[in-house]
Amino acid sequence: MKKTIFGVRLDAILEAIIFLVVLYLVDINFGKGDRFIGVTPNPLWIILLLVLFQYSIIEAFVTIVFMCIFLYAWNLPPQLASQNIFEYYFSLSLRPALWIGMTILLGGLRLRDSSRLLELEKKVKDSMRNDKVISDSFAKLKEVNRALELRLSDELGSAMKIYRAAVTLEDLDPDNQIDGVNKIVAATLNPEKFSIYLKSEEGMVLSSSYAWETSDVFLKKFDKNSDIYMAIAGEKRILAAFDDASDGLLDREGIIAGPLVDSVTGEVFGMLKIEKMTFQSFNFRTVQLFTLLCEWIGLMLRKTRSVREMSGETINSQRHRSYSYAFLKAQTEFLEALAKRADFHLAKLNIRMVNPGDLSVEQRRQATASISAAIKNSLRKTDLLFDARERGEEYALLLCCTGEEHIDLVINKIKEQAGKAAGSDNPAKYAFSYQVLFHSDRKISQ
Repeated sequence: MKKTIFGVRLDAILEAIIFLVVLYLVDINFGKGDRFIGVTPNPLWIILLLVLFQYSIIEAFVTIVFMCIFLYAWNLPPQLASQNIFEYYFSLSLRPALWIGMTILLGGLRLRDSSRLLELEKKVKDSMRNDKVISDSFAKLKEVNRALELRLSDELGSAMKIYRAAVTLEDLDPDNQIDGVNKIVAATLNPEKFSIYLKSEEGMVLSSSYAWETSDVFLKKFDKNSDIYMAIAGEKRILAAFDDASDGLLDREGIIAGPLVDSVTGEVFGMLKIEKMTFQSFNFRTVQLFTLLCEWIGLMLRKTRSVREMSGETINSQRHRSYSYAFLKAQTEFLEALAKRADFHLAKLNIRMVNPGDLSVEQRRQATASISAAIKNSLRKTDLLFDARERGEEYALLLCCTGEEHIDLVINKIKEQAGKAAGSDNPAKYAFSYQVLFHSDRKISQ
């Protein structure tokens, strides 16, 4: 910032003094020594005009004061005999009056031009500022538009995933349903790790896990006396890590867990538990979606169970193209009575998968298809295949005219066919047991 003295810029004062000093030295050395008092036009006009146009009218008035001192200090011209005192002082004041008048005239014009220039500069600055605001707003709008497009694309992709998963839920196969539930949870909440537990006589048993690693030590079963089971199945609570009481119940088992409950009947079918999720995704909106998702899954499971219970009353099983579980008891009693009257061997062979909890949804589906095909390929026309449990994974085979000594042959044949269908990497394990319902004394060739 430029220095000033009583509002007058110091640069203007110094420039005027330097010019007058130089002019004085020129007059002493090369002039008459009268400070150019008789020269017309006087060279003092030069410094006046320079100061006036370079600075302002205030500095010009100060320069006029210095010019008057320079011109008249100990340098007054003699009074002529023809002049009276008034005429003499008028002649002395004429030149300063011209300086002042010219300063006022030119200074006023300069002030007007300066005002217009300042106004134009203000308009230019305002225009540049408006352009910058518009440019910044456009850049922000473009970024927001890009973010909205990405979000819309993600939501559209998630909606498609949810639709495909919802279609999967229409399948009556429990494995396919759990697979559909996994897809819906992954598309809706975007967790890194989660699991689904189904309610059983033992408590909450793991049905499927998503992105679990071998180093994870999450529990695969919660018995009926555990705190989590009582909170989920008994109190039907949502347990979340941000709640101190819930966090104590979850311990290291996850960050949020909730019951798969039918909101109409209040029945709990299982539990959905999220073990890992990004910090940005875990918020109040996520908890609301999680709660609605648990109720929706519970409603779907209830409807599916109702359909399966109704279909269980039919003779044919829709699950494995065999006879249903509901028909097993009646047919067993009928064949047992017929075997006693017709005198032929009758045996019941039970086939059960012993490790369904260790298999993924896809592995369980492949294992079920493999053992079903193996049993079908091993059957005779007189053998009858039944679902031995409502939830599947267990079969009953009524062997007509098969003695106890030939049951091992049937078991080995089923194992051989299962090995061919599933291959050597089949992780499913099966247990075989049999029961002789009637032993005939007659010898019947196989």
